[in-house]
Amino acid sequence: MTTVEQASPQSTSEKELRSLLRSAHRSWRRAGVRAEDRFRLGDELHAELIASTEAGRSPSTVLGENPVTTMQQWAHEREVAGRSLQIGILVPLTLFSVLIGSSVIITDQVVQSTVPDGDFIQSGAIWLAVLFVSILVSWSAAPLACWAVLHRGGDPRAAGTARWLIALLPLGALLLDIFIAVISGTDGPFIIVMAVATALVFAATPVLARSLAVRYIRSKY
Repeated sequence: MTTVEQASPQSTSEKELRSLLRSAHRSWRRAGVRAEDRFRLGDELHAELIASTEAGRSPSTVLGENPVTTMQQWAHEREVAGRSLQIGILVPLTLFSVLIGSSVIITDQVVQSTVPDGDFIQSGAIWLAVLFVSILVSWSAAPLACWAVLHRGGDPRAAGTARWLIALLPLGALLLDIFIAVISGTDGPFIIVMAVATALVFAATPVLARSLAVRYIRSKY
């Protein structure tokens, strides 16, 4: 008769421990904890869980009823939350918000560059209205989206990051407009250059905003 060897309680406990540590690292990453601080907190949590297991207690005695909240509290109490740049969150959110807000203007520029004497927007008044709405949508959507995601993750500098982003986005747009005005009369792949310049400007803006928030803002979550 073939017997199936069952996993030992120790191996099952080790799997559960690794799962708890991975979950904790995700919570700390969303809270803006830097990698080196996450590893230090992970070692501390690992030691606490091992001690709890050896004493015959469940992990909930360390993690509480809500492990995510407990891990965020750990990071806040040790003042390591909100220190990472969160580039992987802020840059895509900002670029997507600007892309949505500027979709009509982008369409008009593409039509003008690809179709001879082609204007997607022919009225000057409509063009100004579209420009105003695009700026307003991009200016409000990007900081709001960044704040919402950071705040939900428990980042204590979510509000500071959004405030700096609100202040810096118009400056980035102004620099971009100056650059586009300079190159508009030159020969070459204007659309490609404009797209690259736009991406670079609005990718650098949230990074700068976050850097300033991490350095100067001491707001509480």
